Amino acid sequence: MRRRVGLFLIVGVVLPLMVAANASAQGTVIQFSPQSVSPGQLVTVTGGSFNTAAGASPVNIRLQHRDGTIILAGANLNTRGQLDNVQFPMPAVPPGIYLVIATQTYANGRQVAFTPGRTRIRVLAAGAKGAAAPGGAGPTGLLSAGVILALILLAGGSVLAATRLRAHNRPTLGN
Repeated sequence: MRRRVGLFLIVGVVLPLMVAANASAQGTVIQFSPQSVSPGQLVTVTGGSFNTAAGASPVNIRLQHRDGTIILAGANLNTRGQLDNVQFPMPAVPPGIYLVIATQTYANGRQVAFTPGRTRIRVLAAGAKGAAAPGGAGPTGLLSAGVILALILLAGGSVLAATRLRAHNRPTLGN
């Protein structure tokens, strides 16, 4: 009986807490305003939790992946490691939804820990007005996915414990 209770506690309590802790662990964070832009439109980038240590490079904003096209090179940080309303015109890229990545490296070329910061933007056709911001799996999406996973594991543990308890108490014929 103690094993069943222990299994139930591990599956139902400890594992969801571990998932929630991992889902909320954030590194660098960036935000674009507006999130729907046209080529040439002025974009504002804010962000935080960047590295301000000696030897860390300024922030580079890239499209699609860590080695993608640089759309803003050398954005300087304040003393708290934040990008404060850095503005630049959106370069000419085809319409679509893009992953925007903020990267930092050390002098030896190694990526700074807990980077890159990520967000998504929608690039509209030239001259188009902004539409609704694209959806994505941000911190809220990860947290809700963790909660759903925790509920599934809790239900599974409950069913497993109930099944084993019923099987143990069931009378056997022939004895």
